[in-house]
Amino acid sequence: MNLKLKTQKRQAEIKFSDGHSICGHFFISPHPTGLAGSENVIELLNDDRSFTPFKIAEGQISLLQKESITMVRMAISEMPKDLPYQNRTFAKVFLLSGNILEGYVFIDLPKTHTRLSDFLNFSKRFFFIEVDEQDFLVNTKFVKMVMPGL
Repeated sequence: MNLKLKTQKRQAEIKFSDGHSICGHFFISPHPTGLAGSENVIELLNDDRSFTPFKIAEGQISLLQKESITMVRMAISEMPKDLPYQNRTFAKVFLLSGNILEGYVFIDLPKTHTRLSDFLNFSKRFFFIEVDEQDFLVNTKFVKMVMPGL
C-alpha cells in the first residue's frame, strides 16, 4: 500500500537567523484540507507545525525549524497582487540581521484597517513583501523596524 501524499515543489532560498542560507524546494499540497485551491508557501510557513520538509539543492530532504527562518526568497511568485480589495503599500523593513528590504506589501484587510501598522499587527508569523519584482516571506520575529515610505 502506497501512502505517499501528492505534493508540488516550490523553489526558494532560505536565510536563517544565524546568517546561513540554503536553496531548495518546499513541498506544498495541491488540495489542502480547509483551503480553497492549492496551498502556497506562506500558508505552509504560517500553519501550526514547528517543522516543515525542505529538499535542499543537493537532493537531501531536511526538516526545517520554522522559528529559525529569517526570510525566504521565492524563485517564482505565488502571491496574488491584483485583487480588487488589496492596497499596495511601500515599506522599508529593517531586520535584526542588518538586512533592509524595500518594497511593497499588499494589504488585504477591511477598509477600516488599511494602514501599514494594521497589516503588521494582523500578520501571522510570516508576511509577504515584493522587492524588485521578487517575492520575500519575512518572519516577523526577526523584524526590528518597519518604515512606511513613498
